[in-house]
Amino acid sequence: MKLKYTLTILLLTFLFVTAASATVLNGRVNVINNNGSNFNVLLQINTDSLSQQLGGASIIIKYDTTLLSFPSDPVMGTDYIFSNFNMGFYDTATVTKVKNNQLWINIILASDNHGTIVQQGPVSWTDLVILNFTSNQMITNTAILWYTNNRYWHVYGSDNATTWVTGSFDEVTYANDSKYQTNPFSYVLTQNFPNPFNPSTTIQFNVPERSLINLTVYNIIGEKVAVLVDGEKEAGFYSLEFNAAGLPSGIYIYRLQSSEFVQVRKMILLK
Repeated sequence: MKLKYTLTILLLTFLFVTAASATVLNGRVNVINNNGSNFNVLLQINTDSLSQQLGGASIIIKYDTTLLSFPSDPVMGTDYIFSNFNMGFYDTATVTKVKNNQLWINIILASDNHGTIVQQGPVSWTDLVILNFTSNQMITNTAILWYTNNRYWHVYGSDNATTWVTGSFDEVTYANDSKYQTNPFSYVLTQNFPNPFNPSTTIQFNVPERSLINLTVYNIIGEKVAVLVDGEKEAGFYSLEFNAAGLPSGIYIYRLQSSEFVQVRKMILLK
């Protein structure tokens, strides 16, 4: 009886110590663009304990399809942009649309003990990924949820084994950090709207630092038809109107370029 009692105490002590030392993961959503046509959000994470190395994750997001849309085959650098997880020892991180209202953020550490550092909260946060949704109106209510109770949700440390505990995941938070209020996180060229268009459409792009920027429109055979921007731009969010009144109907290509970034999108002029 004494041995059984001792074993019970040891087991309870082990469970208590394990729970007390477990890494608790928290998350928040920062809205960085909400203009009625585009809804761009930055997902961030931190821990309750000391900064830890993230090994990998299947983080799941649900969104309101009556307000937001996301491509069925999202493209890295266009529809989503990772902060750290495509560098170093990580396999390619991906965002996958598994259902019409559900996105899976998958991060896999290829080599043990070289994970991205997740900062200790509550003040410090680690950038996870930017998701670029299109919207049909200004978003004024909760349109994005962390799907933490999904059975496939799984976050673990750099040993690729130790599961992190789910903590507090806020739905929508407007960042207090001024860099997310005044400057974008990275270069982004958004899809024009409306599209198709006749004869005018709006093109938006983000510049994270002072840069020489060129934004040019080409026809489908590669001929230059318009130069919309060609010069130095300060960091910021930009929006301009492209008027194609003098051009024939068809598919056009517009390209944003800086010294370290190039992105291309298609638009349709339909007269």
